[in-house]
Amino acid sequence: MENKKVIILGSSRKNGNTTKIVDEISKENNLDVVNLSDYTISYYDYESKNIGDDFLPLIKKNSRTVRHFNFCNAHLLV
Repeated sequence: MENKKVIILGSSRKNGNTTKIVDEISKENNLDVVNLSDYTISYYDYESKNIGDDFLPLIKKNSRTVRHFNFCNAHLLV
């Protein structure tokens, strides 16, 4: 596994202040950004009715190559 790091951005505004800060941090530290606004992820469901959303493919893709996930939303930046 690579020692790759990714910022997972969970801001409701795709071009808001949180995104601007994350963009600067990612450029300075050569980090990839996964913007959750680019994906369709539904609520948790015990009956797996949401099996067709983007959650599992996103996690599977990144869990093979990423060692560190950094979660970022406006509440974490305060």
